Amino acid sequence: MNEILMVRIFIYTISLGASIICLVNFRKLNKSFRWLGIFLLAASLSQITAYALMVTRGSNVDFYNVVILVNIILIFNIFVNINGNRRTKIWLTGIFAFGFLSTLSFVWSGIANQTFSVQGLALMSITVALGALIILFGMMRNPLNSSPLKMGWLWLLMGFLFYYTSTFSYWTATEFTSQVNAKKSLQNVNIVLIIIFYLILLTAIIIQLKFGDANNNPKPRRSIKSSSFLQ
Repeated sequence: MNEILMVRIFIYTISLGASIICLVNFRKLNKSFRWLGIFLLAASLSQITAYALMVTRGSNVDFYNVVILVNIILIFNIFVNINGNRRTKIWLTGIFAFGFLSTLSFVWSGIANQTFSVQGLALMSITVALGALIILFGMMRNPLNSSPLKMGWLWLLMGFLFYYTSTFSYWTATEFTSQVNAKKSLQNVNIVLIIIFYLILLTAIIIQLKFGDANNNPKPRRSIKSSSFLQ
């Protein structure tokens, strides 16, 4: 029990520390990383609240169901401010709107039945992964200004893509696993995934603060237009 508590404290420290860095440097960061700071702060507070509810009331299922919806909104605001491309924003808005409404129906059902909405979390994970892929596709179509390792937005997207793809796989495996030992092993894997996720986001914040936006926005390709006398 003490080991589990220590791991929780370690996770809280990483997420809360990363959010504090964002909030302290709020004016230095672009809108996407400002929303990331809010997301990390909300994640830290929700984890602490969920643990307190589990200790005091013995259940935090309804709370976690609501957190799913809050996370979709926060992640949408992170993603939509990464790329200024209008077409990308339209695609993101459509995907997240559909994902939110679909997730809402499953979350509502979970709250009504007092069960955790695995389907809602799975839909959210797919929505986030698709959103990250759309942004990556749009950004990679243009020439990059610098090394990918120096781009905060790329670390940010890879963190979300890694974690929510893994989350979808984790909960799918949990649903089809009935053995207790196997489920415990999967829970341990999930804890490792959470730690890696927050470490990647922390790295993204540090890189963003060090290199800024100069290396974060690929220059759009300029189309070569023919001269009037050639037409």
